[in-house]
Amino acid sequence: MESLHEERVDVFISFKNTDFSGNKTRDAEIARQLYEELTTRKVATFYSSTTLLSLGQAVYKKSIDEALESTKVLVVVSTDIKFLESEWVKYEWESFHQDILSGMKKNAQIVPYFASFTREQTPRSLRDLQTFNIDNNSISEVADFVVNSLSNIALHNFPHGVKNESDEGLSLKSNLSHKKVRASLYASDAGKEYDRLKVQAKNTHWCDMTVLNKVISKIDRNPIWVLDIGCAYNYVGNMRFSNMPNVRVLGVDISEKCLEFAEKTSDKQKFTFAKIDLEDPFMEEQLREVMASLNIEKFDIMFGALLLLHLKKPVTVLKKLRKFLADDGYMVVRGSDDGSVIALNDDGLVRKIIDKCNNTVGFSDRQNGRKLYNQLVSAGYKDVKVETFLKDLSGKDIDERDELFFERFSYRINYYDKILKADPTNEQKRSDYLFMKYALEELEETFANQDFWYCEHDFIAYGKK
Repeated sequence: MESLHEERVDVFISFKNTDFSGNKTRDAEIARQLYEELTTRKVATFYSSTTLLSLGQAVYKKSIDEALESTKVLVVVSTDIKFLESEWVKYEWESFHQDILSGMKKNAQIVPYFASFTREQTPRSLRDLQTFNIDNNSISEVADFVVNSLSNIALHNFPHGVKNESDEGLSLKSNLSHKKVRASLYASDAGKEYDRLKVQAKNTHWCDMTVLNKVISKIDRNPIWVLDIGCAYNYVGNMRFSNMPNVRVLGVDISEKCLEFAEKTSDKQKFTFAKIDLEDPFMEEQLREVMASLNIEKFDIMFGALLLLHLKKPVTVLKKLRKFLADDGYMVVRGSDDGSVIALNDDGLVRKIIDKCNNTVGFSDRQNGRKLYNQLVSAGYKDVKVETFLKDLSGKDIDERDELFFERFSYRINYYDKILKADPTNEQKRSDYLFMKYALEELEETFANQDFWYCEHDFIAYGKK
């Protein structure tokens, strides 16, 4: 599996976050102000998040190394000479200095922003550099110098000019502010969802078919019309319904990209597709129009795989769809639930990731599985039943373990990537993105360990009209 998204960094701010008694330092506040000043100037800046330390020192070091790799200007903030010799601060400026000396970083620069240290107090590697004094030079002055230094480095390294990649994030922020805000930021056409959804469709085939075969056997009609709500690329639809001669399917989704792929790769005699937003106020009118064009009076089965967790008002949608279901028809919905997860020998990493997701605004409802019964009953469906299907690492080889990680966890970075791009100067959102990025990288390696065990349940609820 390819590595997760890499973030470009132009400026790295090195500072001591807490003093030797565990109290917040003045350096941390100065570094934060400098970070905010640089990011408002569209400078890609690394301001290390102490939350990454909760993932362990190995992960924290990896995050530092990756940021330093692309850094062009390192700003070292220090009000106490002892802070310069502390573990992480010294590691940052010393390794960066070595990269300059070795020629690995051509035209790179270290900018000290210090209290009034004497020359003798200052480490030899930092003595002869242009230094700014914390009491005499403002944050704005340091930022001016850093921006000018970046311009000079760009002229040396890219004489024909460079593209400011930060503009992309600011543009996205502007675009999102004019778009309808959904409860979930999930997008089926984002990141590697094209590949992941295919894996997910394969891994959940057996549990879907267990329930679908039960309900289809109770319907004596030809054809049996199925409404696939949230069909995406139609991986699920093709795997479930392609070999059922008496079944026809209408797949609906909000992604044009997914629907275009579905139309090209599906049997046109069996599958029809339409772009419909289930939470659009005019959804019912749109669905009636499509049904009329296909001579569909009612649907016999409505099937939604991992759809309800992305909706703002799932019960409202279920109520509206019920109107289009035959009197003896069935609603079948599959959900997932992070509450069903059990992980052993991961040092609490899975729980940290799940807790972060549950506390992130815009993340899909990852506690949806336990709610399916109540949602269907509340929407008016009868004889509701829920079945659960265990998915775990027992007997899995390394490729199968990697596949399960890919299906169950890799996509989570997409939310944080979108959130950060919409607000690239927000320190907390950047910290959350980095936390998830490195936590997922660590978990991917953990999944490969044979002593690591993980399980989770798929939930399928079904009920009659």
